[in-house]
Formats: sequence, structure tokens, C-alpha cells
Amino acid sequence: MSAPKLDLGFALSGTRPQQLQVDAELGGGQLLLAEQGLKLTDVRGPLQYRSDAGLSSPAIAANWYGRPLSVKVSNAIKTHRQRSIA
Repeated sequence: MSAPKLDLGFALSGTRPQQLQVDAELGGGQLLLAEQGLKLTDVRGPLQYRSDAGLSSPAIAANWYGRPLSVKVSNAIKTHRQRSIA
């Protein structure tokens, strides 16, 4: 697993908005959403955040109740509230 990459963009003058870009590689962790009763294990894959585009991933693999699961994460900013789970 590689270390997350963080890029920051700051305007030194003018009104250009600040930019944040994070690239991470998930390496076998867990995702627990207690209120929803959801627990994913062995979560792996790329995860990106862009201040202008939100959170996304082309493919995250995980296990859900011991069965393989593949998830694509997309953001409403670009996809009009589309979420994909395969």
C-alpha cells in the first residue's frame, strides 16, 4: 500500500478558489456504518477526492458477509446523483 498523495492549490492573489486533491489506495481495511448495519471487510482499491468534483473511485473491492463485492463511487456533482454498486 502506498502513502496517500495530497495536493493543495492556494491563490496568492485574486479570487481563484482553493483546490484540494487527495489520491489514496485502500489496502485491506474495514468500513463500518453502524446505523445502517453495514460492515465491509478487506476493502481495497483507489479512492480520490477533488474539491471541485467530490469523492470517487472507479473500483473498490471488498467482502460483505464473506462474499466479494465490487463498488464504483461517483459524485452527484458530475453524475446527477448516480451511485453504482455491482
